[in-house]
Amino acid sequence: MGWNLLHDGRIASARFEEFEHTTSAFLPAITSPSLLQDAINHYCDSRVHFSSSPDFLSAHLNLSNFHGEHDPLPALHGSKLLTRVLNLGRLGPVFTRAKHDGVLEFADYGASPIVQWLDTRLMDFGLPSTGPDRDRLHQDTFLLVLLDYLNTFRKANPFQPVWATLWSEFIELDHKSPERWTALLGVRPSPTPTWLLLLRYPVRQAGKLVRPTQLDAGWYPEHSPVPPSARTGHPMELDATQPQRFLLPEYIHQQIDHFPNHLVGCARVGGTPKRDLRPPQIRHLGMLRARYADAAAWSHHKHPAFP
Repeated sequence: MGWNLLHDGRIASARFEEFEHTTSAFLPAITSPSLLQDAINHYCDSRVHFSSSPDFLSAHLNLSNFHGEHDPLPALHGSKLLTRVLNLGRLGPVFTRAKHDGVLEFADYGASPIVQWLDTRLMDFGLPSTGPDRDRLHQDTFLLVLLDYLNTFRKANPFQPVWATLWSEFIELDHKSPERWTALLGVRPSPTPTWLLLLRYPVRQAGKLVRPTQLDAGWYPEHSPVPPSARTGHPMELDATQPQRFLLPEYIHQQIDHFPNHLVGCARVGGTPKRDLRPPQIRHLGMLRARYADAAAWSHHKHPAFP
């Protein structure tokens, strides 16, 4: 995390000053790794995660990371498609609130563990597909109610940001394997079984598209900063046993409403056994150096993942 913060030149000085101001009221000084973690978590909870106007959308604090604004970052055409993965196994607070609000489809939530409960609702679904399976996704009563409630819930209980990549590049990799969906996007695989939704939607529905920083990722060391010349972020492929032909682009945006036609796939994935793997940073940094001419000088301080 120290290396990431040191090398994340995407954090503008005004935003870093806001980070220091926010955390100085919380901690008199950051003198240890645990206090740094406390400070970052406090900043993210108060200024990013639970805010309806998060700092990454502030032009004063983060304009240089806006796509299509007053900087070299390209604007993305509104018809281009983004994709994201939603882990339903982590939505327990949403399901509890829906039950409390009297939503019929959630009336028996809590009678069994969350994944077993989801199994009874989603057992007919599997891989992303076209044709009848895709039609069933768009017409499934539970998924329709779930999306509608998520759209309502986010307005009163935001959790920012949404992390996304370009659909056109995502499908060039192993997108038909649900076990790979999260690893491709730099998200730790679930150690226990869970259900995932794969969503696809036009850029024009995402609002302001932003290049992410470590302050948006919070205390998450698998987030990777990028060299100064990079025009997007790049998620870190977390399974170093898998081939990776190229770096995916990485964007963030504010939470948005999702609709049935955004659904591309719904799949149950088994728990991923813990394995001893080489740190993913080793390969990721190698790919950054191969792609960006300024990466070698940018990363001249040795990353702790290297022996």
